[in-house]
Amino acid sequence: MKYIKPILQSIGHRFNRKLPKQPEPYKVNYHEKWLLPPLAVFVGIYIVLYAHPRSFGEAILMPDFYKAAIPSVLCAWVVMWCIVQATYVLDDRYPWAITWYRGPLARMGLQLFFGIAMPAFFIFGVFAGYFLLRSRGDLLVRYALEDFPFVLLMLLGFNVLTWFFYRRRAREIMQKFRAWRREHGKTLAEMEARWTGHATPSESFIERMRKEVALFEPGGDDEIKGTWALLFTGQRELQLQSVDELVRMLAGPDFYLVYRAVLVNRAAIAEVRDEDGTTDVVLLESLGGRVIRVSRRYRVRFLRWWYGE
Repeated sequence: MKYIKPILQSIGHRFNRKLPKQPEPYKVNYHEKWLLPPLAVFVGIYIVLYAHPRSFGEAILMPDFYKAAIPSVLCAWVVMWCIVQATYVLDDRYPWAITWYRGPLARMGLQLFFGIAMPAFFIFGVFAGYFLLRSRGDLLVRYALEDFPFVLLMLLGFNVLTWFFYRRRAREIMQKFRAWRREHGKTLAEMEARWTGHATPSESFIERMRKEVALFEPGGDDEIKGTWALLFTGQRELQLQSVDELVRMLAGPDFYLVYRAVLVNRAAIAEVRDEDGTTDVVLLESLGGRVIRVSRRYRVRFLRWWYGE
């Protein structure tokens, strides 16, 4: 996928339009690991049999059926997997809208290109090579006129299916956001800013985090990947920002990333133990006196931060 991202960026910057309100910034899981195999079996066998005079019951008793069906299933599997992977990249950079509207123009064009045009001509190239190896160039023309339009239709149907699945999951995630807002007393502006991906740290936000939060660590669920904030009161609160986002907003004289995904407030540290090449952070007794080992990767820089060097 590393070759697809630069292409997406160059094409998208030219044709992208302003996104509709409330795009979906969170990755929707298409469950391709367990959904694609049975779908590939169905599509691969259907393509082999749709124009064949024999019934399925007769065909499964013939060895030639398996010679044609197995490559067809594998090809369908690979193509659909590639479409889903390209769709993940597009979801991250050019998300669809949650409403019925088709989404930004750039996403529509990119989905048609990476979801239909590229896989379609990949399949066409495979069949072209197969026919030429058999010295049957005449079958290539027949395939292009009779079978290739059907392939395009099947690819279009798969892309539409992923779009409907995206909309359904996006609506479910938005409902979770609304429930989070009600449960934690967040404002509509906070929810909207987080949903659209345009949340920026305000002075009041940074000051509140500095005064109220002792520790941030990973939390949330599969859809809303948030962060658990351990308050100085001992309570835990779910923040929708990821640890990486909080590091960008808060890291400095008051907060430091002591482990891969643990961001600690200086005011919450009771003691720092540096012995035998290892460094441990001991939290305040009111926080249970928890001991956190500083990552070897961050150890030297952490000590400089702690001692103000």
